[in-house]
Amino acid sequence: MPRLSHLISASAMQGQRNSLYLVTVLISLLLSWFAFSFGELPNRDTYAYLRTAELAISNGIGSAYEHYAWAHFSILIAALSQISGISLMLSAQIIMSLLFALLSVAFVNLVSMQTHSRRIAWLALLVICCFPLLNEFRGYVVRDVGFLAFMLFGLVQLIHYKQSLWLRHGLLFCLFVLLAFLFRPEAILYFIFLPTALLLPGSLQEGHRRAAYLRLTGMMLILGIVLALLSSLALQISIGEQFIRFASIYQPFLQSLANVFNPEPAVANAMFGEYGAQFVGDYASIFMLTGLLAMTLACIIDSLGLVVAPLLGYSIWKRRVHLPKDARSILLSNIIIASVILVAFAILTRFLTTRYTLLLCILLLVYIPFTLDSIWRQSIAQDKKKRFYGIAGFLLLYCALDAHVSFGGQKHHLYDGSTWVQQYTRAEAPLITNEVLIAFESGRIEHYDQTPQRILPQQLRSAPLGSIIAVTPDDELVPVLEAEIDRGGLRLLQRFEADRGADLLILEKELN
Repeated sequence: MPRLSHLISASAMQGQRNSLYLVTVLISLLLSWFAFSFGELPNRDTYAYLRTAELAISNGIGSAYEHYAWAHFSILIAALSQISGISLMLSAQIIMSLLFALLSVAFVNLVSMQTHSRRIAWLALLVICCFPLLNEFRGYVVRDVGFLAFMLFGLVQLIHYKQSLWLRHGLLFCLFVLLAFLFRPEAILYFIFLPTALLLPGSLQEGHRRAAYLRLTGMMLILGIVLALLSSLALQISIGEQFIRFASIYQPFLQSLANVFNPEPAVANAMFGEYGAQFVGDYASIFMLTGLLAMTLACIIDSLGLVVAPLLGYSIWKRRVHLPKDARSILLSNIIIASVILVAFAILTRFLTTRYTLLLCILLLVYIPFTLDSIWRQSIAQDKKKRFYGIAGFLLLYCALDAHVSFGGQKHHLYDGSTWVQQYTRAEAPLITNEVLIAFESGRIEHYDQTPQRILPQQLRSAPLGSIIAVTPDDELVPVLEAEIDRGGLRLLQRFEADRGADLLILEKELN
């Protein structure tokens, strides 16, 4: 009877989790629809993926990989478009919506498996759907979301594997991380180093932990070889060559890495002044390394945001979050690996953006539902429930607005301008533009994904007669355009005013 009651309880709990996962998927899909329908313009990366997908359809998969070093995401977009008959843009948006739903479910699953509390599981749903940094990308087409989703699923399976030693969990971990690898090659670092978390103390004895690590390493090696063979046979590409080609992007940074550890005199002069640089000597490299570490830390804090960062600091200070030992060791190992990769990237490239911190931030975000639950229980004990609800409601509203509502200038003038160009200008007229959306929508520019963000004066002067120029000019180009209009070299056909920033000008070349 006790065993039967345990099975009934476990079944009921799994049913509750499945309901939570279904609600998570529906909410995520709804938020993605809202982002694509009412958000800002597509990001520039979108057009690189679409152009690569076009090449895959028209010229074959090999052409796609020649155009883009890691084209697996574009191949997926092309495949859905060909199977369903929908446009490439809609195909990309559907795939992104599904990947966001998978990422949300993976996060909720990762949190809920650490607790029996339904409240914490539902808090995880609120946290992942209102985290500003992640949800700012809902209206974008970026392969990072697929990488994040499958990395989290892999992390869940690795925790299960450490707890149970069931081979199916180890196999699923390998498969999920390999899927993440197809979205971003950086996943190979987690594939190699993350299994070492199995060797850390946990619920298993040391001998069992070593055996688990060796079995998982063997599976990883076999699956890696199988993936390489399948890609060579089915796609006629070499994963190794693609990885080397992608890594070659960082070669110029490697060549200049010496400037970090042994800065040139000009760099030391810029940091300390000509007089101070004479006395600094080798300390300049320490200064640069310290500055890069500070930049990385500042970027991580900025990525977490004004709400999550203080909550995470509170959680660390009070030590109120106590995860199961196996989960804690694997989660912390993943956090350390992600942090080391970020620091290495900052040192290598000397820059960092919040987009690169996404995985680390989502791993840290796991602690927030537990922190919120701890604060809630404390407020109940101290009879401060109303205050907690008021503050929590305000912070939730702030995060939701920050995550899903754009307060920047709208870009309707670009859509209107693109429609005007197609309807009121000659289809055979050459088109010059610095707006990738217009280049894509017009269908007149083959390599629209390479549309420059600035138009140089010499491009205007060398343009053929009759060319249509659709441009949002910067301060340097404005006087050039005015001079050409006054001279009669350009004729202003239409102006579309922007809510913020430069207006869209549509001109025609009339004189050389």
